[in-house]
This record gives sequence, C-alpha cells and structure tokens, in this order.
Amino acid sequence: MVTVTGHSAPARGVAPAAVSAAELLAVIGPAGPERTAMLVALGRGLRPGGRRTGVARVYGPGAPDPYDRVGELLDLAAVHAGLRVGARRIHEALAAAGLTLADHPDPERPGVIPRRARFEHLGVCDQLLLAVALALIPAPDVLLVDPADLAVPAEGRIWARLRGVAAAGTLVIAAAPAADVAGDHAHRTVVLPHGEAV
Repeated sequence: MVTVTGHSAPARGVAPAAVSAAELLAVIGPAGPERTAMLVALGRGLRPGGRRTGVARVYGPGAPDPYDRVGELLDLAAVHAGLRVGARRIHEALAAAGLTLADHPDPERPGVIPRRARFEHLGVCDQLLLAVALALIPAPDVLLVDPADLAVPAEGRIWARLRGVAAAGTLVIAAAPAADVAGDHAHRTVVLPHGEAV
C-alpha cells in the first residue's frame, strides 16, 4: 500500500516507471474534490507517453446523459472516437465491461442491458459498467473510474471487471470509499489522508 501527502501532492511510492500499463490502481478515500483531484493527478502523472485517457463516470462532467438510450450512447461514443464502422469496437468495449446488448431486459442475467433503455433506468452497477464501456471505445491507454461512491450492490463484479480491463493492457485508476473490496482486486492502492481506509 502507498500513501499520499496531500490532495495535490504526488503519491509517494508511485512513480510512472513503477506502474505498468496492465495494472489496476485504487484511490481510497471519501468522495469529494480531493479524491477526484488525486485521481486526475495520478492519471496525468502515470499516463504512459502522454497518450489518451478515458474517464468513466455516472454523474457529473463527462457522464452519460441520463435521458439517452444505451444504443445512442454507444453510437455517439464511436462517432466521437472517429470510428466510421464502430460495431466491432463497441462489441469489444461492452465485452470488456462484462455487458451484453439485448432487445429486452433479462433480470435473471446480470450485465444484459436493453439497447433502447434510457441510461437513468439501468441498475447502478450496469450504469457504471456502461460508462466504463463508453470510455473504452476509443481504446485509451489510461482509464479513470470515478463512481462517486454509488451504493453498488455488486461492487465485487465491478472491481473484477476493472481488473480484467487492466489485464488486457490498460492502466486503470479507480476511486473507492474503502479498501475492503477494492483492495482485493487492485494491484496497488493509494490512501488519501483522513480517508476511511487509513
């Protein structure tokens, strides 16, 4: 485990050369501007070669429009990524996030989301994983995940998916309120001062 000296200071023990592209780094601490600032600072400082960064959020700037339908969000993400034929890349990003598109909801199968459902009508876990898939469509080198401490009943499912994304070669930096579940999946953790997990 590594610690930090303040919200604007670099993480002690975490240097760009020490973090590989295929790692999952958890930033532990209560939701708020300090944790978000650390997430962004780490993403900027650990970005390999200054390449692309993707951001997955459910609320706030950069989050999907809650009124947009799942299919629309995926198509828009492909267009913004400059992909003329984005079906294959969309499918790969959904698979990496553990999601499957369907015409109708299937409550018996987690991760099956209806193409025509509005983002706001998805379950919390599926919202966050869809945000991850949308951020993965342009194939970023670094993925920042800021869940804003949603009450997620399947938190382990999310962290397992993030570890899988990292294993495929993307540096993943994700925020969490405590180290209990995140610490089981993350390769490294950064604990904010005065955070719950210190």
